[in-house]
Amino acid sequence: MKLGVPPLPGSAEDAVELDVIHFIFENELPIVKELRNNPDYVESKVYENYSEEDKEHRLTSGPLRGSRGVALQVGLCACSLHPRVLTG
Repeated sequence: MKLGVPPLPGSAEDAVELDVIHFIFENELPIVKELRNNPDYVESKVYENYSEEDKEHRLTSGPLRGSRGVALQVGLCACSLHPRVLTG
């Protein structure tokens, strides 16, 4: 367990923490593996249509950005296997 002040968004330390979080999401979460193996599954990048300026004014990509807040912003869209929408 890590204790202490979280790194500031955009810092080198934050980038390292985000890399770890993304690695775990991409490689170690069973639900992600299961969904990605389902042909009905659709995944999207939640804020890909927003400019960097617009992202600054949204809660999760502005004040809650970085490893200290909502580190992942991927939409896992519902499919027949798991009839719910997951966001993280």
